[in-house]
Amino acid sequence: MKQNIIALSIATFFCILITGGYSVTLYRDVQKQLPEWKESVREALVEALQVEVRKRGNIPVDVITVNSTEVQTLEEKVPDSVTLISKYGKKTYAIPREKFAHSLVKERKKRMLLSMLLEKYPVSVDTLNQNWDSLLLAKKIAANTYIRYSITDLQEYTTTTYSRKYRQNLQADSLTPCYMGFRCEAEVTGFVLYRWWQMIDGWQWGLLVLPWIGLCIFMFAYRRIISFFKEKSIETYF
Repeated sequence: MKQNIIALSIATFFCILITGGYSVTLYRDVQKQLPEWKESVREALVEALQVEVRKRGNIPVDVITVNSTEVQTLEEKVPDSVTLISKYGKKTYAIPREKFAHSLVKERKKRMLLSMLLEKYPVSVDTLNQNWDSLLLAKKIAANTYIRYSITDLQEYTTTTYSRKYRQNLQADSLTPCYMGFRCEAEVTGFVLYRWWQMIDGWQWGLLVLPWIGLCIFMFAYRRIISFFKEKSIETYF
């Protein structure tokens, strides 16, 4: 009996040692892949936003233009501000460089048209989230997601909307926001919580449980061997 306990203890110790070492290796592999996953996830979000923009691509917009003394150049400069005349009067709005750098549309006229279209045909955050999830599924990335959609109006008041998945994934990590509109007034931030265990290959899980399967086989064989030799010793004795 004592020999059985010692054998079981030694075998269990080696199983824990092997499993622990391999678990650390898996964890390091996951950490190495995180930057690549994050990049793919953001690319999928941008692609989902581009789908929303394309939906509005053929919608006609009435635009009234006036003569401008502004000097036009072939290369469009990165704007640090834009000036608009609205029912609230003439006002200049600052555009931080970081926002413009992550603007979905860079061209001035297209940004202006997009502002009008987004005001008239707002983005459905839940639909956007569903499209994002579909693209992630196509990329074989398992993750829980939600989206925060913020609009800053002409009086610079911000309204924020979350997709329905918000309450389910409060611990999710945020991605770099994307911006849309003439003033970069629409901010879209994706949040993601990776289900990394679903992205590990089956053979890797197999290697993780293999030592314990081996332990079960060893203990079964060990008992049979001990029983066999006990029976032999009894037969020899008699």
